[in-house]
Formats: sequence, C-alpha cells, structure tokens
Amino acid sequence: MASGTRSGLLADIRVFALLPLMIVPLVSWFAIDGIRGALEEQWANGGRASALVGGAPVPLAQGQAHTSLQAACAASNVTVATGLGTLCANYQITSIGKPLAIVSVAITVGLIGYMLIAGLVARVGRILLLILFVPGLYLTMAGVIVLVASNVLLLLAALQLVFSQATGYILPFLLLAIGGAGLVGIIALIRACLSFLGHGACVESALVLPPAEEPELWGFVRNLAARMGAKPPDHIVGGLEPNFYVTEAHVYCYSGMLRGRTMYVSLPLCRILTMPEFEAVLCHELAHYKGLDTRFSGLFYPVYARAGFALRTLGAESDSIASEIVLFPARLIIQTFLDSFALAESRVGRRRELAADRVASQMIGGRHVGSVLMKFHAYSRLWKRVAGSLRQTHEPPPGSNASRMFESVVLTATRPEILENLDGQEPPHPTDTHPPLSERLRALQHPLEDLAAWALVTAPSEPAVNLISHREALEQHLTQHENWLRF
Repeated sequence: MASGTRSGLLADIRVFALLPLMIVPLVSWFAIDGIRGALEEQWANGGRASALVGGAPVPLAQGQAHTSLQAACAASNVTVATGLGTLCANYQITSIGKPLAIVSVAITVGLIGYMLIAGLVARVGRILLLILFVPGLYLTMAGVIVLVASNVLLLLAALQLVFSQATGYILPFLLLAIGGAGLVGIIALIRACLSFLGHGACVESALVLPPAEEPELWGFVRNLAARMGAKPPDHIVGGLEPNFYVTEAHVYCYSGMLRGRTMYVSLPLCRILTMPEFEAVLCHELAHYKGLDTRFSGLFYPVYARAGFALRTLGAESDSIASEIVLFPARLIIQTFLDSFALAESRVGRRRELAADRVASQMIGGRHVGSVLMKFHAYSRLWKRVAGSLRQTHEPPPGSNASRMFESVVLTATRPEILENLDGQEPPHPTDTHPPLSERLRALQHPLEDLAAWALVTAPSEPAVNLISHREALEQHLTQHENWLRF
C-alpha cells in the first residue's frame, strides 16, 4: 500500500475516535430519564396522600392527589410551601435530558460525517480544500461550543438529580466547580474562535528593502518577473532566517505592517548562493504569484496555523481536573479536524512546490534549481549554531553581523559529509510544508550525485548578496534587534 493511501486511511480511521464523546450525553440521558421514571412512580404510588423525595414524605395540597405529576407540577399553586417544590423542580430538570443528549449526539455524528467526507473531497485540489476547510473549521468550533455547553448542563442535571434522589441533598461545591469549569471552557473556546477572524498575517524579524535604496535588487526581480509573465512583489523584505518565500498575507516587520504581495529574502543565504542559483530561487517564488498560490496561501495557511495555535492554547487552559474534563472533547475534535485535512494539505502543498520547481527549471535550468535546493537542505541547519552563539551573548556587541557569522560557519562545514542524509532536513517556512528533497530532485531529473559538486560551492566569486547595496548595515541592524532567545 502506498504511503499516501496508508496515511489517508489512518486519518479516516482516526475520525471514529470521536465516537466515545457520545458516552457522556447518553449515560447522562439514561440516568436523567431513569430518575424521571422514578419520580413519576413515586408520585403514582403515594399520590393519594404524599410523594417521597429523598425518602421523606411530602404532604400534598387539596386536589393534587389524583392528578399526574406533570399536571401537578404545572399547577399555579406549586411552591415550596406546598411541599411539592423540590419534587417538581427535580421533575422539570429531567425534561432537559433528552433534547440536550440529542443535540450532543447529533453534533458528534455530524462532525464525524463532515470530517470523513470533506477530508476525502478536499484531496482533489486546493479550491475544494479552501472551500471545505475554512468554513468547516468555523462550523466545527461553533459545534464544539454547543457540545461543551450541552454536556456541562447534562452533567450538572444528572449530578443534581442523583444526589437529590439518593440523599435529599445536593453538593453545591461540586456543581459550582463543574459549572465554573464549563463557563471557563466556553469562554476559552469563544476566544479561540475569535482568533480565527481577520486577515491572515505573519510576523517577521525583517526590514523592508525599498526600490529607492536597493535599485539593483529590484531591477533584477522585476526583470525576472517580466520574463516569466508573473506579477512582481509589492514589497521585498530582508531577514536573517535561512528561507525564501512569498505571501499575500499581511506581514508585520520592523518597518511596519505590509499589505499586498511580499517577498522574503534571506541575507545569510544570499552570501553562499551564486547569481544563477539566486535567480532560480526567485523564479520558484515568483511562480507562486503566477499560479495564484500566494492568494491561496494567504487565505488558507494563516487559518490553518491559527487553528494549531488555538489547540495549544486550549491545552494550556486545562490546568485543573474539571477544566480538563470540559475541554478534552474540544481539543480532541479540533485535533481530529486538522488531522482529517492534513493529507489534503500535504498533497496540495507538494503539487504547488513541484509545479514551481518545474517553472524555475524551464526558466533557469534544472541544475541551478537542484543545487540551490541542496544548499538549503544542507546549510540551513547550521543557522542554529549561529543563533545559539548569539543567544549566549544576551546582547550582541556593536558591529556584530549574524549573516557573516553564518557565512563563516558554512565555509568551515563545506565538505562532502554535509550532503549526507539531506532528506530529513526540512528548511523552515512560516506557513506550509515542502516535499522531500529526493522527490524534488527526482522531478527535476537531476540526482543528488550529479549536483554534489555544485552544492559545495559556498564561496562564489559573485555571490547574490552583491545585489543588495546596503547589506552590511542591514545585517548589523537585524543582528542587534533580533530576539535571539526565541531560537
């Protein structure tokens, strides 16, 4: 069985892990329904003169002995003073058991059905993935809120009735604890829902490279975009992390908030890339604009990422046994929802990246695309050494340049052994994932062995960073203002 098929089957099977969530509403319903029957039986057996509540006889008012319990409780003279107040209060509580249980079971079954069907259909393409995932997530969160509220009410009703029938008393502290935990959980879920609203955004430790200050870089990018028939970016930002990407999500950086098409350029990587390799990576990124991939990414991936963040937030909210009981169903449902779409997201992401590689290969040449991919996988991991060194200094000395430090570390590490086991090394990306290196090289028809010599060229005579006029000042500024503790 192919790995993709096996992953899809496992994702589909995991959806049925939600079935146990029906245990709480069904058990509560049966308990409440049983107590309702016991109350009616007590009324019928002692209806001529009294009813038993918690084992104690309750005197009846005139004319109530021959009516049903429902009719007696509906009478206008039922008060605590009549002796029927507690009995009727418990009887009225039993009336909510069935509708609440039906709501909880219906939501659970509906979510299972949606995740199974939508998760399968979304694997067809990115449009269906976007249509089914984003609205589906909002509907799922709304369903989770209703489910949690229903389950809390059912649990409170069942405990009140059981203890009242058994002892004639209630346990207010237990009910308050569960009710309070339920309220906290619902508030946490509402906050999680609100976090999904608004335009997608990402935060970068980067500076804008304006055309007036970097005309050579902008001329290079715009000329390449014109040759490709793609839209050029509205903004180019330079940063220290070892990745390149384009996005149409809002970008918050040191220069402010950017709207529109933004391209992120890694200054350290530009120091070890040749001009053709730099052109290849830019061509790959501009191909995403051409294929409207960035529009899809701006709509889908920020919501996808925020859903994962909401899941972690709910986990942090579960700081007591009561809140854990309340929020566990919510966390399980959200995690299962994400899992059910994970294969679709992975397939869409792979197709997008392979298509962009193909465009870059046709424009620049497969050899340059392959060598830059190998450099990303081989040398990006060395960034952690630089970040770790700067983190230990707490505050980098004036004039420190993390980009030059990275260049030095790369030059020291440049030897054939650095190219071993590259498939497990995934360069960072702020939103989506990429196919394994071996799959991308295979699609380019350039095996790793043929590209090894080019990937070991890390001190090119004409590095791509030469296109950036103010590189030293930019790199030093970023080095001083970066929060190195986050690495």
